[in-house]
Amino acid sequence: MIKRYFLTIISFLLLLLGYAVTLTPLVVIGTGLEQQTHLLAFGIWGVLVFGSLIPFLSMIMRKIWFFRGHGEPVALKMLQEKLLAVNHGKGPVLVQEKKKKFIVTWHYANPQWCELMNRIGMDRLYELHLFFDNATKTVVFSDKNRSLRFVACPEKVRTGFIAKPKLFLKVSLGEQWSVDNYTGAEPQDYSFLPGEIKSPVLGTVLKCGWNVRFSFF
Repeated sequence: MIKRYFLTIISFLLLLLGYAVTLTPLVVIGTGLEQQTHLLAFGIWGVLVFGSLIPFLSMIMRKIWFFRGHGEPVALKMLQEKLLAVNHGKGPVLVQEKKKKFIVTWHYANPQWCELMNRIGMDRLYELHLFFDNATKTVVFSDKNRSLRFVACPEKVRTGFIAKPKLFLKVSLGEQWSVDNYTGAEPQDYSFLPGEIKSPVLGTVLKCGWNVRFSFF
């Protein structure tokens, strides 16, 4: 994991360096341009940088944060059933199936866990969006965050309308990580951090032979 963090930082710095290089000609010839033309050129440069930054960062993440599955990949339906089986337990995690993706999040509609989340002052709801590419046997992970407000548990829980992208890279690897960890979960076992959802799901997908790729979207 340290290598991935290092490569991410280096790639980001190289991206900034590349932007700085593209700015150099404007700085050099700036004295020979009229002020209005100079400002327009800087404005165009800024728009191009702003428009390309997210796609470049997304490309960096998709290249570096790629995990190869272990062994022969299982059928898509079998993998999805494994993830959906989480809902049959009494743990704090819920897996929702929406159109062509799954959303894994905290089960705030469960009275026990709702009361605990409210008691610790939880005000952000983490969501892990899963997109399945059956052709390449790859699951794309996308992190989202939305506002959360407890009015009365669990009948009145308000969640934000928009789920904003917010990348979480702090995950753990190893044979011990699986959605089976949610079985028999006790309140004291959880701090409701993103890694407590992301690491077990990552471990399960990899054990099922599927690849995993992190993405902004």
